[in-house]
Amino acid sequence: MSVLRCVFAGLAAALLAPLAAAQDYPNKPIRVILSVPAGATPDLTARLLTPGLSQLLGQQLVVDNRPGAGGLIGAEIASKATPDGYTVFISSPGALTILPHLRKSMPYDTLRDFAPILAHVKAGRLRVLGVAGAKRSPQLPEVPTISEAGVPGFEAVNWFGMFAPAKTPKRIIARLNEAVVKVVRSPETRSQFTALGADAVGSSADEFAEFVRRDMAQYAKIVKLSGAKVD
Repeated sequence: MSVLRCVFAGLAAALLAPLAAAQDYPNKPIRVILSVPAGATPDLTARLLTPGLSQLLGQQLVVDNRPGAGGLIGAEIASKATPDGYTVFISSPGALTILPHLRKSMPYDTLRDFAPILAHVKAGRLRVLGVAGAKRSPQLPEVPTISEAGVPGFEAVNWFGMFAPAKTPKRIIARLNEAVVKVVRSPETRSQFTALGADAVGSSADEFAEFVRRDMAQYAKIVKLSGAKVD
């Protein structure tokens, strides 16, 4: 009986350990990987978010820039990180929804190896004749979208989102999402993004995951039509 009790105790401990870790999260600094050099737009986005996140989570968020190969290097490092919530990845479409359609082989699968946390959807660059986003820019409300200007269905959105490695516990994903949404929806953060010509969107992890899937499908068609390849 004592042997059986030891076996059951061991199984119980193994099953409850991830739950306890999630409830205690975070208890050490969190690494924020970026696949761009310091000063690039995703880097600026991350540095706008990390102070507020550090305050809410009670732990420092450390930005770790890993540029190179069109974002491939940083994304690969993030995809292979331990899924414990202490490594997150902030990326634009390049490494996650565009590059996979340009290369014959990839060291990661965007939909399989990453768990979306939240998106910051940035409107397309402002243009004299039209705005490349799906809606008019708050900064230039009188300028029509390109779709309104006569090219229906046109939308080019440059977004920045936070991801965790796949298999990160759902409780941790929820904790991170809650914190990021609070930071993004704060008046101070919104005004900072507006000054950059961006729309800060605090969405749920599921909503962001669906957004990423649509973006993948859109770029699959664009890359196929263009015939572009990088290898």
